[in-house]
Amino acid sequence: SRSKWAKIRRKLSEIPANKESLEVIDTALFVLCLDDIETPSITECMRNTLHGTTSLTSSDDFETGTCISRWYDKMQLVVSANGVAGVVWEHSKWDGHTVLRLFSDVMTDSFVKFAQSISGKSKVKTHVQSIRVDPEDLESLNIHLLPRKLKFDLNKKAKSELKLCTTAISKQIKSLQSLVLEYDAYGSTLIKSNGFSPDAFVQLAMICTFYTVKGFLPNQYEAVMTKAFKNGRTEAGRAATLPALDWCRAFDNPDIGDEEKIELLKVATKAHSAMTRRCSKGEGVDRHLYGLKCLWQKQREDKLPDLFDSPGYKKLGVSTMSTSNCGNPALRCFGFGPVTEAGVGIGYMIREYDINFTITSWEVNLETFREELAGYLNQVLYLMKKYHELQKVNGEDNSDSLPSKPKKRELLGETLR
Repeated sequence: SRSKWAKIRRKLSEIPANKESLEVIDTALFVLCLDDIETPSITECMRNTLHGTTSLTSSDDFETGTCISRWYDKMQLVVSANGVAGVVWEHSKWDGHTVLRLFSDVMTDSFVKFAQSISGKSKVKTHVQSIRVDPEDLESLNIHLLPRKLKFDLNKKAKSELKLCTTAISKQIKSLQSLVLEYDAYGSTLIKSNGFSPDAFVQLAMICTFYTVKGFLPNQYEAVMTKAFKNGRTEAGRAATLPALDWCRAFDNPDIGDEEKIELLKVATKAHSAMTRRCSKGEGVDRHLYGLKCLWQKQREDKLPDLFDSPGYKKLGVSTMSTSNCGNPALRCFGFGPVTEAGVGIGYMIREYDINFTITSWEVNLETFREELAGYLNQVLYLMKKYHELQKVNGEDNSDSLPSKPKKRELLGETLR
């Protein structure tokens, strides 16, 4: 846990050699992790980036997995032996879109330099301006350019505590399930052409899948950016609206017609979009109430108001399903761990012709969840086709917003494969 590591770190920093090594790490921009294993599949790459591998068994004394080649206090660039790279960081310092901007610029710059090597610098505009630094300035700043081994002076107690930490993380890695669903039947182009917000559409897909698998509506969290405000980070969007519940109940109900189902989905997605717009304008619920709670605890000594001890507020603070949208062509997948033991964590990316989900959980069967999520998306595609057929029969629809799969493949080619 953070508090346990804070105590261990405080003790380590009391020794001069350790303090110097910790300072070098703390002042670095990021940590580069060069792993000696290959990650051929997208799921293996995601797992190795998120938490590394573990080799510990009941008879092993030493961990040799890649999980020991990490420093989670820093942003880390993880590169496997076959050249697959990923980025992992501790969420309290940065939000996903902040890190995404950094590595999007890095990727863009690499493409620009490649283009310049073909067409020349005069024809391709430079994306990032290089700044030359005088070596003497580096010496005065005490910056070392050559790699060197950092030394740590560890006593018997420190080694014992670190070994316990290694065992604990090994158990967590083994118990955490994680899967990637690369759904390529359709993406944002088709969703938007049918009058839905892509993000709201996918949020309803995830919450309805959970409802199908577990039988109840989860308290679903969506990270909503509040970057319009100075120092703004996120607000908690809550997808569990009454229209969402109506849609989840109707989805598998054979007594409700296809046209009515699509109309219910439209109502639910519009309600979700309205909720996220309020959150982005600072009109959410979670952050406001949490801020009031913190102020009360800081400025007063008497008991918290009953609101903060109510069943509703306690339930609000447990995000059974935590989700975040971080789509960008610079990434192939994006994910994180669940925030509750019985919950699910989903990072998703909505692209033009496909949707990527990275799903994690300790308790929910993810094979079943992934199968149900893909089945839901296929079923809604069928409903949209039936809806358009009914609209055309009634003379209400002259659009062709559901291109056949061969046409989609022709448009897409192999550029994203």
